[in-house]
Amino acid sequence: MENPYWHDQFKPHQTDRVEIRLLCFEIASIVEASASRQGSGITYEEGERPDVTILDELHFRLAESELSKRLLRLALLVRTFDDTMERSEGGEEYREHRKKIESELVFGTVFEGPERITETVRECSNKIIHAEDVRPVYDSDDDRNDPNARWGMDGTIELQGMQGQNTWMVVLYLHSYLEGVLQLVRFGEP
Repeated sequence: MENPYWHDQFKPHQTDRVEIRLLCFEIASIVEASASRQGSGITYEEGERPDVTILDELHFRLAESELSKRLLRLALLVRTFDDTMERSEGGEEYREHRKKIESELVFGTVFEGPERITETVRECSNKIIHAEDVRPVYDSDDDRNDPNARWGMDGTIELQGMQGQNTWMVVLYLHSYLEGVLQLVRFGEP
């Protein structure tokens, strides 16, 4: 057998587009399931409270941690995919494909830090990877001061971190980010 180590072929990390798509689906599903559990604006009488099922309790307990795990895994795979495609033989075509996607979508808003840090799928992935605080944003149609108010994720996530000595804070629009990722990994497919 020939030595599998020594050859002239480039051996980048392998990224599985199916796994990337599955992570996008799972992230979107977590956010949508959370949004479906937000309050409806119903006012309850004294002593009444909304029905909370065991499934609701499980969702409230696990949603944020599962979202965080999947976001981090997705961001790592997307960054690796982007690096690999950019360095491939079709790198120039890939960059044009990426530029078109990024010109059509808005991925987030910057509250602190350089204005351009949410303009690309790559930069958004970097922010997910380097975030020190990952905070899904919640909304409710219930009275926000009601102790029985029910909250659901609204599809945005606040990320905060440091780059060197500089703090940055952004809001990432998850649906746009996921759309961008899904369009990005279509490159080169029939």
